[in-house]
Amino acid sequence: MPTPGPGLRDRKRAETSVRIQAAAVELVLRDGPDAATIDAISERAGVSPRTFFNYFDSKDSALLGIQPADPGERDLVEELSEAASRGEDLVELVIRLVVSVMGIATPAGSAVHRDRIKVIRRHPEILTCQFAQLHARKHQLTASVAEILGSHPEFKEGADLETEASMVLALGAAAVRAALDEWARTSKSEEHVERRAVQLVRSTVERLQ
Repeated sequence: MPTPGPGLRDRKRAETSVRIQAAAVELVLRDGPDAATIDAISERAGVSPRTFFNYFDSKDSALLGIQPADPGERDLVEELSEAASRGEDLVELVIRLVVSVMGIATPAGSAVHRDRIKVIRRHPEILTCQFAQLHARKHQLTASVAEILGSHPEFKEGADLETEASMVLALGAAAVRAALDEWARTSKSEEHVERRAVQLVRSTVERLQ
């Protein structure tokens, strides 16, 4: 039996989200970040400011497509933990988690996605908002990283998972931030970000040994 698609309510909600995001990036591209107020974004998207806050908690969140925690994140953590139990590389798994929870909500190749790339490259300081989201969810993400680490067969028994997970998360987030800053200054593809972040973690750890 085929899996049913999203219902009408979900489709309308997704359409409204994309409309708000499109309004935000269009205003920034045309008039600059200061012009993209919540009132201006809401008016351009054809929604009320109250409706705006049902989808995003700030104009930067709308610009970057950062929405509340995805209910599918639990599935992602379970998937990564299962991969860890098979002995897959922990650095790659943690970086994948960090990149995934950054929350870009529109599909690659869409007009909004392409315009967002232009915005980030013109105004890379906007990326700070993404990392504020990570910091706000630090406790939850640390627990997720601890679960992934603890699933790996070679992880030391009796290790202080919470402390080590916090350190690994901080290193992974810093590497992703550095990779994103580099990406914003170059013409490299977005796929470069995850690979570069993994490379940065490995090279940094090697230099410290």
